[in-house]
Amino acid sequence: MNDIDISALLPSMDNFVYLYELLAFPISTYYMIAALSYMAMGALECIIIKHTKFISSATVMTYLIGTIVAFNQVILNQHSECQDTAISYVFGAICLANLLYLFVCTVFTKDSYMLVLAHVSLLFYFVYIYAIHNEANKLLNVADFMAALQMCATMVQNVIPLESIIASLCKNSNRTPTHWLALYIGLTYCLTGGLYRHQNGETVMGSVDALGISVHLFGLAVAIYHSLCL
Repeated sequence: MNDIDISALLPSMDNFVYLYELLAFPISTYYMIAALSYMAMGALECIIIKHTKFISSATVMTYLIGTIVAFNQVILNQHSECQDTAISYVFGAICLANLLYLFVCTVFTKDSYMLVLAHVSLLFYFVYIYAIHNEANKLLNVADFMAALQMCATMVQNVIPLESIIASLCKNSNRTPTHWLALYIGLTYCLTGGLYRHQNGETVMGSVDALGISVHLFGLAVAIYHSLCL
């Protein structure tokens, strides 16, 4: 019986190179996918809010800061040397989606305090847009100004998950930490965002991105603790 040459059946180096080229999208693509996934978590929470008629202050802040971060990203992209049209469209959609989430909060919540907070958040956002629109033309470097605002907004966005994580560690607390899926998506969002900004030379955001990654890793550690010890 003649020997069968199985080398033709094995994957060659060319196959691996082709697979790598197929999967090697620009980091901006992964960043946009992670950002859209992060936005989708907000849509799922809106469905829960619609049925329970309850919303937390952390959720309102998440929607508000998410709107500001997305809007700032669009402006920064417009003033970038290498503009990416897809980034503008994706984060513009994320900005509008978060505004819609805030509107849902005002429609379905029964808590008068949270209703006022949601309305104030919407008002704050529109005042923010008006101020940016009026003052941008008076600035010598709009990109640097927006980068500073983006750093502050992203820092707040990265700290918000700590509220539920720390609450789950308090004694006599029945609250659980953020769900596994939300933690993984948040970690991916912070990681890809950090890589994207590093690629664009936005080194000033490095510490803020590291904070977001640390918070989500801490949340995963707390989730593991709850799974194993409680």
